[in-house]
Amino acid sequence: MAVSDIGPGVRLVALQGDLDLADAQKILDEFKQLDDISIAVVDLSALTYMDSTVLGLLVKLHQRRFRQGRKLLVVRPGPNLARILSVTGLDKILRLCDSVQDAKRQAKLP
Repeated sequence: MAVSDIGPGVRLVALQGDLDLADAQKILDEFKQLDDISIAVVDLSALTYMDSTVLGLLVKLHQRRFRQGRKLLVVRPGPNLARILSVTGLDKILRLCDSVQDAKRQAKLP
């Protein structure tokens, strides 16, 4: 997991590899750091596996950001995980981007 600021008020959390219940607290801690950020980007493109715990954390992050009136952009995962987003209907709820560059464009960054 890598966290970086990619523009003024824009923070990127890149999730990588296989993530499950054992990683939940670390992910939750990183997601909490997004509370004061105007635009949060969660990059799922290098994620190879996530269990329902991680999926639930992503949903909670979306709900919290929505309540705060703050933007959340999610970089699409590979085909296997994209199918999970589709089956759960999250692909209709989350604001998905094709890449980090696309997320930066949507955040109106140079």
